[in-house]
Amino acid sequence: MDLVFLSLVLSAFLLWMLPWEQLWERLWERLRGISVGGVGISLQQPDVQAAIGHISFDEEHLKISGSSEKQVRNRLRRRLESLEGQLQTVRGSRVLWIDDNPLAIMGERRLLRAFGIDITPAPSSKEALEILTKDNDFDLIITDVYRNNKAEGVNFVLNLRKQANERIRSLPVIFYAAYPWEYLVKITRPAHDLRPEAERSNEVDDLIPKVIRRLYEERINPITVSAKKTPVDPLPPLPED
Repeated sequence: MDLVFLSLVLSAFLLWMLPWEQLWERLWERLRGISVGGVGISLQQPDVQAAIGHISFDEEHLKISGSSEKQVRNRLRRRLESLEGQLQTVRGSRVLWIDDNPLAIMGERRLLRAFGIDITPAPSSKEALEILTKDNDFDLIITDVYRNNKAEGVNFVLNLRKQANERIRSLPVIFYAAYPWEYLVKITRPAHDLRPEAERSNEVDDLIPKVIRRLYEERINPITVSAKKTPVDPLPPLPED
């Protein structure tokens, strides 16, 4: 048999035997994680998958959702898949998260950090306001509802509207608490009536997509910044020679 013909037959057989479907899937996963700059965010990254897999669920969350942990995680993955094109844009966003029980939201925080989102925690309204007074360059505020046996999270958002700094007054807000939806709507209504753009969430598979969408909107509609510092008026006296 001709050697060239034998080589062609062998090459065709090897090509036929290759697992093309698996190879294309792996190539597509790699491409989805590559941006123009060469580094991107993908749901297939090990740290992202690990963060999704290690989110903890208390009985109250599961009772509210009426689902098992596996079902909640699957819903979260499906919803994030529909937003995967926005992940690169939200990378580098900054979130101020107010909660007096930070251990309860560790899984959510780690997942957002895996997406390249910076999380600044604050255990109280006082500390959150101190942070904002020093640095208001945040894209979003997430807050719990109840602290110190009162609706302190709602009061904090109402107080934001009284701040002199326009950026602090206009920061978008998401309330996050493991309450039945009707109760969450009712208790946060005072803040929502004052700030209709404020959002609510009582489940992790709803919260994370809302955070991604809101940060994406903030990033594609950036705030107006001053091109120069405003001088002090009147000018301070010059030092003596």
